[in-house]
Amino acid sequence: MQAQLNALLERHCKTIKASVTTLGLQLAAIAEGSPAEPLAAIEEAEALAHQLKGSTGTAGFHDLCRAATALDEHLKTLSAGDARSVAAGMGEAKRLFESLDQAARAATPSASSLYGTV
Repeated sequence: MQAQLNALLERHCKTIKASVTTLGLQLAAIAEGSPAEPLAAIEEAEALAHQLKGSTGTAGFHDLCRAATALDEHLKTLSAGDARSVAAGMGEAKRLFESLDQAARAATPSASSLYGTV
């Protein structure tokens, strides 16, 4: 059973890294001003950050979960504002994303609190 859990954690690490890459591309497009509807784009990015928060927490990747939570909360705040607040808040979003990206790059199955527990 432990081998199956470890294999699941390994696949999840790949999924996390792919999702973080997608989120980074979304945030870069927003920062460049390319989406016609910046608030809608922020809501999409926030949904992905929220999904990352939940999946990383459930899988025991606590550093990733904390980083995703911080970004999720910031993007929620931005999505509640207007296009001007989005532009003003993208610097902080970038900083929070960099923290998430760094944690995702370092993620390995053994970084999960579930690794080797069964």
